[in-house]
Amino acid sequence: SKHITTIVSSLAGRALASSRASVSSILFHGARPRIAHVATYRSVTLGHNFRCMTTEAPKQEEVGKEEVPSEEEIRKKILASASKYVLQWGWTTESLSLGARDEGLSAYAHGRFQRGPIELVEYVQDQLHEEWLKEVRAMEIMQEADEATRLAKAIHTRLLKQAPYLTVWPDLLALQAQPFNAAGALQRLAKTADSVCEVASPALPTDLAYYSKRTLVGGVYAVAEVHMLTDYSVGFTDTLDLLGRRLRDALQTDQGVRSVAEGFCAVAGQAGEGVSAGIMRAVQALKVKG
Repeated sequence: SKHITTIVSSLAGRALASSRASVSSILFHGARPRIAHVATYRSVTLGHNFRCMTTEAPKQEEVGKEEVPSEEEIRKKILASASKYVLQWGWTTESLSLGARDEGLSAYAHGRFQRGPIELVEYVQDQLHEEWLKEVRAMEIMQEADEATRLAKAIHTRLLKQAPYLTVWPDLLALQAQPFNAAGALQRLAKTADSVCEVASPALPTDLAYYSKRTLVGGVYAVAEVHMLTDYSVGFTDTLDLLGRRLRDALQTDQGVRSVAEGFCAVAGQAGEGVSAGIMRAVQALKVKG
């Protein structure tokens, strides 16, 4: 019986050891694949997220680096393109629409210009002014002994810049003569007069002639601008002669200054119908010339 008890105990021990091994296998061996699976899933998920970050993040940075043109830049591009159509369509919304179309925008983009075609006028004048300023500063005008000659050459060089637009310049003057555009026109005239005096007759602001000469130059410039519309001479030499005479007379006598100032007021639209009448005469002359 003792021998039987020993055998039973041995079998029971083996059974218990076997059951423990099974449990151990189930708990650890069976769980390892699950843990490995979870780890693998997490690594794949993290890898996927990492791949998304590495592929999508640069795209967001690239979008952020793209330069979006400002409203002012878009307007300038439209005006630059529209200026090419001025000779055919004039200072009109049609020119603005064609300019917008050339920039890949809708033809209705001319609505960006709330003041209308006068903004095209001002753009072209500003561009011509900058071109002239670079050219006249490179000229050796100060070598001329006669002050009237220096001023006349500077003004004549400026007027030659607008010669390509001569056929449509009467319409430009008509637009500037309108009451709500006159302030901008006078401002640009004053800017031109100031630049002419700066390069051809420099003086300190403390000098009384500093302001009187600018008024004089502005008046002569306005008169010569209208005269140029009916000047058929080669190189507009008649306009240059007119400038020399008017400036020389005005610089020599006070009466000349008053007479130039009166002419300036008429051309600037401050003397009733002076501008309109002058422009209509110029238009009729251009028609006859054509």
